[in-house]
Amino acid sequence: MTREGVHMVVMRAEIDYLKALTSGDRFRVELRPQRKTRRKAIFYQQIVRSDDEAIMLKAKVLVGIVAGHPRAELPPTIARLLENFPQTPPVST
Repeated sequence: MTREGVHMVVMRAEIDYLKALTSGDRFRVELRPQRKTRRKAIFYQQIVRSDDEAIMLKAKVLVGIVAGHPRAELPPTIARLLENFPQTPPVST
């Protein structure tokens, strides 16, 4: 993408730190991407502590395409990844 002059950049990030992880905690990161427009996508994320399923962090990250061409869109490979991404449990923000 970069070689073609297309860059994905973070446009906005909302992060809620709900609880602190401590040394030795096991956790997983859940991700649910969603295409917003032809040039933007949202990544919903949360970090869940494994031993008690406590949600430690929730985030909503808006990314966009920056390119020299005003009609640039998400590259087809990225658009396909967003459409075919394995569904994880819903992440609410």
